[in-house]
Amino acid sequence: NLKFSSFLFLRERERETKKSERERAKKKVAKIGNNKAKSMKRQQHPSPNTANDDSSESSFGETDSLYSNMKEDDDFVDDGGVDDNGDQFDMDSAVDMNQIIIEMERNSELLLRDTNNNNGNNGNQDRAFRRISFGNDRRIGIAQNKINFMINKIIKMIEYDFECSNLEHDFNCFTYEERFLIKNEIIEYNSKLEFNLLHLAAKNNNYHSCYFLINSIKLDKLREVPKLNVIPFHILIINNPISKNDKFNTDYKFTNLMQRFTKTFELLMPPDEKLNEQYTAMKNTALHMATLHKNYYAVELLLKNPLVRLCVKNKENNTAVEIACQNDIRQIIGLFLSYKAKYHELTCDILFKSLNYSFRYRNEYVRTLFGLLLKLKQDELLAALDNEENKEFLSNLIESNMSVLIELLIDKLGKDKLFGLFAKYNLKPFILAARMSNNIMFECLFKLIGYAMFEMDEHGNNIIHIAVKHNNHSLIKYMLNEKSMSSR
Repeated sequence: NLKFSSFLFLRERERETKKSERERAKKKVAKIGNNKAKSMKRQQHPSPNTANDDSSESSFGETDSLYSNMKEDDDFVDDGGVDDNGDQFDMDSAVDMNQIIIEMERNSELLLRDTNNNNGNNGNQDRAFRRISFGNDRRIGIAQNKINFMINKIIKMIEYDFECSNLEHDFNCFTYEERFLIKNEIIEYNSKLEFNLLHLAAKNNNYHSCYFLINSIKLDKLREVPKLNVIPFHILIINNPISKNDKFNTDYKFTNLMQRFTKTFELLMPPDEKLNEQYTAMKNTALHMATLHKNYYAVELLLKNPLVRLCVKNKENNTAVEIACQNDIRQIIGLFLSYKAKYHELTCDILFKSLNYSFRYRNEYVRTLFGLLLKLKQDELLAALDNEENKEFLSNLIESNMSVLIELLIDKLGKDKLFGLFAKYNLKPFILAARMSNNIMFECLFKLIGYAMFEMDEHGNNIIHIAVKHNNHSLIKYMLNEKSMSSR
């Protein structure tokens, strides 16, 4: 940037030097022409005081000899025959001097070189450079105003999202150097937060602005905001959530919003190899961000891409499916489960964690997730349940009010293997069911494996104690009606 600014300064200094020398020559010629006209009048009407005064003639002699070798030119700048003091002079006598002006314009570079090589007159050289610098600052100021005006037009375009064909034409009218400076100003739009105008256009979901900045200004759509570690694609997803209800709304406002979002989404989407790349301090992918911010439509567009993976985990060891279940975002959970082509990416760990969250909120997708779990092979399922991390799944299964699931799991694994896992983790299913007043689960367990009368909790309480403590009349009545229980 420093080298480029120096180049601009030297170029503007050279132009301003020509202009300053041209203006100085015009003033000098006007004064000399005025003096020559007055001298000719004095020669026609001599007076005693001016009869012997030939200084003006000698001065014109020097001037004529100085420019005697210069060529004639048809271009003539008419100064109106008026000098600095407002006195009129004969234009016919100044024709030669005007030709000299044109030649001085063409030879201003030689005059500047003579000024710079004049080592004996440093004062004149300094004054010349001061004049050049003043003119250069003025020209740079005008160029900077044009650049600022262009940037303000781009900002207005981002605010109102109008089509930018005229703006593209205006931008192409700038020189290469000015376009380079405009691009730098756009990139450094907010140096404090370190984001540029493309990030702002993505935040406002402005397709035309993003298209202009990427294709005309040539901004990089993968440029990150360093403090947030996100790219424009992520900013679009985070700041423009579209729910399932918005998607199916037929109002013009929502249909227009959907169209703009789809175009901007496709424009800013990173290459295929970067779709699953992790950003932010939490190491989230685009699918994680869309799920966290409940952007139903963005999740749908991402799932349509076969390269987007569901098994990528963030810093908290959660996938996008687990985040949806953890936050009970039921619309997005249903969206994930509707894409059967992605089922092979849902591993045992993902299903177990998703089911644990679903048991907590008792949502309607528990059976679908449990059905996917039962599709696994018996050995694979047993190996996953044999892991200490999945102990919570078994306890949540007993505490839930879904006896059908325990029956299905017993059919899949066998009664002995399942209750062997309960014994391994020191889980007491009857105690858990009685403590949660889950009578349906208690009756189901009793029919499947019989009654364990002497099963006690950590405080030495058996099932009857727990039922009385929780004032569970139906469970007490059920136990008294069973012959095997009442006899004991």
